[in-house]
Amino acid sequence: MSSPDVESLKTAVSLWATWNDRATFAVVVGVNIELFALPFFGKEMPLREKVTLFVGSLLVVVGVGGEYTFGARASRAAAQLQQVSDERIAALGKEQGADHRLAATAAADAGRLGVSVDTLHDFVTTQERRNTAAIATLRSTTAGLNRARDDALAAAASTRKDLDEITGLLDQERELRQQIVALTLHRSLTDEQISRIGALIAPYARTPFDLSAYDDPEANDFVKRIALAMKAGSWDWRTWRSGGVITTTNLLPGSPAVGTVTLQGVAIQIVDSDRDTLGKPMVALVAALNSNGVAVREASVLTADQAAGAGRMAGLIHIMIGARQ
Repeated sequence: MSSPDVESLKTAVSLWATWNDRATFAVVVGVNIELFALPFFGKEMPLREKVTLFVGSLLVVVGVGGEYTFGARASRAAAQLQQVSDERIAALGKEQGADHRLAATAAADAGRLGVSVDTLHDFVTTQERRNTAAIATLRSTTAGLNRARDDALAAAASTRKDLDEITGLLDQERELRQQIVALTLHRSLTDEQISRIGALIAPYARTPFDLSAYDDPEANDFVKRIALAMKAGSWDWRTWRSGGVITTTNLLPGSPAVGTVTLQGVAIQIVDSDRDTLGKPMVALVAALNSNGVAVREASVLTADQAAGAGRMAGLIHIMIGARQ
């Protein structure tokens, strides 16, 4: 037996609902006619029966009217409900079609990957084994790299230590070479160094000073160069009268006498009573000599007792050139 056509059923239902509404309307009209005709054509009927019949007819009218009204509303609601249902069924049909297309696409992609529903579990298991093996290899490689890094750091530390030792030995060798050079070469000042020293101490021109040197040809030659630098700065050179032996032979033509001292290196002294007047010139002289290669071993201010014991006169800067260190 073939299934009835859905659209035909909908049409029949709508038609039957229309005729049902018409029949209900006809009943309402007939009852109303009867209701209004009752007072006119039932004059001989007792009043109680008329009232009872009237009430009954009125209830019938109200009931049939309500049936007609609410039946019509129910019919319209059913039609709307049916329309909504049809729309949702159509939407579900579209979604189902989209799901079918998505499933077909996924199946095609899985086919290209060589994976099907039956082989998916095996595929995942194989991939997990591969990942586990790759992680183990990576950890092993990382451990090897860490060991290599530690070895490299240890080697670098050892190399750095060796370099530090070599550097220390080279510094010692360089210092020894400088000492040998200092012992073998004569101390001296070039003309350029003499000019530079003179320019640096010139702001304190006419500062009184005296000179003394170790009794040694090298020291005597060096003190001559120092004397030239002092003259370039226009300082006031005085004869040595500050203890020790006074050299009778002048180092330079017309120059004051130079004393003799027994010490090493270069020393410069003033007396404490001259600190305010000779302190700054002495500092400038020490800086000028040091900046031009003359290492001043001692720059001191003597107390009155120290000056008296050493025979140092006040009012002068005492420059002493000792033996090579």
